[in-house]
Amino acid sequence: MSAKITLTLTKFVDITTSGKFCTAVMGMAPSVSGRVSLITDIAGKQKLVVKEGYADLDFQVLAPDGSSGKFKALGICFDGPPGDARGDGSFELKNIHLDDDTVGIRNLKTKLGTYKVYFWIQRNSDGAMGIIDPDIENQN
Repeated sequence: MSAKITLTLTKFVDITTSGKFCTAVMGMAPSVSGRVSLITDIAGKQKLVVKEGYADLDFQVLAPDGSSGKFKALGICFDGPPGDARGDGSFELKNIHLDDDTVGIRNLKTKLGTYKVYFWIQRNSDGAMGIIDPDIENQN
């Protein structure tokens, strides 16, 4: 069963006009497997922690009012630790699926390390594009 993670925008920023990222708060339904958890570090930064074994993750983009369907997920990219700078050595692209406002990652099994992940999104009302920047820490 997939871990359901929400990315609720607190501020949408059009990347084409500002060059800055959107801000979002992560939320997560209780993980059935217990291998995925959402933590807040000492600096107040939220991180998604993936423990041993394989995990399936679904990230859903929500509007600031918590509603769905107002944004489309266009893409995702990773920035990994030394030796896997693009993250493609750890995250197989064939296991990443885009479906409206949701990005799904299946059979996630990564090397130990912290990965930056970026979500490219588009606002449905006017086509403006933005980037969300949360963190994933892998304990595999």
